[in-house]
Amino acid sequence: NVDDNENVVDHKEDKDEVTPAPTTTTTTAATVITPIPDAETTTTRKPYTPDQKNSLCVLPVIPDYDVDFESAGYRFGTSIKSYIEVQSAPDLTHSSYDFSLSFRTAKQNGLLFYAPDDRGTDFVALFLKEGYLNYVFSCGGHPVSIKSENQYDKNEWTTVEFSRSRKQLALVVGEENLLGVIKDACRKMELRPSYLVGGANDYDDIEYNLKHLDVKKLFSTKPFFGCIKDIKLNSQLLNTTIPPSEGVLPCSDNIESGVFFGKSGGLSL
Repeated sequence: NVDDNENVVDHKEDKDEVTPAPTTTTTTAATVITPIPDAETTTTRKPYTPDQKNSLCVLPVIPDYDVDFESAGYRFGTSIKSYIEVQSAPDLTHSSYDFSLSFRTAKQNGLLFYAPDDRGTDFVALFLKEGYLNYVFSCGGHPVSIKSENQYDKNEWTTVEFSRSRKQLALVVGEENLLGVIKDACRKMELRPSYLVGGANDYDDIEYNLKHLDVKKLFSTKPFFGCIKDIKLNSQLLNTTIPPSEGVLPCSDNIESGVFFGKSGGLSL
């Protein structure tokens, strides 16, 4: 009998030792399957569209300008080949002319104005190099250059006048009144009545014609970055011939540093 009782006790103890195993297994399984993602949340999320308001984006996809070209002028340099073309009546530049424009920039280089003839050999050019204004007149392959004595890269509005009266050239800017003389024979000049302002679509011919001033790749790698307005010939405002190129904007004072991607997207390297 004692042996039977001992066997019973031992049997109960064996049951006590084996019983907790399934409980532990059940608890572990519950822990594993508890963090199931909420499928309803992921499937009901609305897709982002460009017109959707987003509190993280300060600027609208399509900018709403606070000024226009007529009142504020043109801002150049937001793309490498930003420029405008302005037009005059023909036969106004044969032996004399008086061009003028106002600009402001904080950069030292850039093409401000370029007017060639139909062959591309005779031309009138105005540009910045290292902050100095350069006025170049070329007729019959004989360029005459006038360079300002002061730098004009302080981001202040500056009006410059560059003119010709037969053999006399003049560059007038600020307190400076600089003169040049056409010494070589010059036939009647036939400039195209459409002039480039702020840049060009292709700089190869321009940089070639100005090679004597060491401007190789200057404009194509360092285009004008700033604003231009009040482009005149003989005191008359000149109008654009075609819509401004991509990257030309009204010259607003409300600007900030950074990169903006518009409706068509973009790439920043």
